[in-house]
Amino acid sequence: MKTEMIAVYVIVAALVIVPYIAIIVFGSGKGKKINKDFKNEVKSHALNISKKESWNRHVIGVDKEKQQLIFTQHGEDSTVNTQIIDLNKVLAIDIFQKRNVVKENNKRNEFLDSLGLDFLMEHKERQTLRFYDTRVDVAQNYEMEHAEKWRELLLDLKRSKDALKNTAAA
Repeated sequence: MKTEMIAVYVIVAALVIVPYIAIIVFGSGKGKKINKDFKNEVKSHALNISKKESWNRHVIGVDKEKQQLIFTQHGEDSTVNTQIIDLNKVLAIDIFQKRNVVKENNKRNEFLDSLGLDFLMEHKERQTLRFYDTRVDVAQNYEMEHAEKWRELLLDLKRSKDALKNTAAA
């Protein structure tokens, strides 16, 4: 009787543990490909990334020496959209949110359509990085926190660079 109970416990434990191991081993392939694609983009632009973050199908990194920001977004069809922003030409950085309103049963429902960083560049040009877009992402994954974090990091980088310029000029 004891050996039968031990066998049942082992089988139940295996049924619980094996799927988790399978997810870890086989599920990380997409993440590895996203990181590999990001590394290839970094290499092709001769960047030295000092700070990097990834979530969902997005990877963002900054080269503090060259003042370059790189952002890659992977589509469902395995396409890679890469944006490079020259931080030397950035005048301002803001977080943008686009919201849509839908009226249903005389109720007004507002939902987030897109969110990201908006860069005001020299010559009043604008560049945007979309951290969240309903046409691409089904669910939100703390994109507002990512946007706030990267805005502050980039503003700090810009302030330290400006302070360095001022001390060199003095």
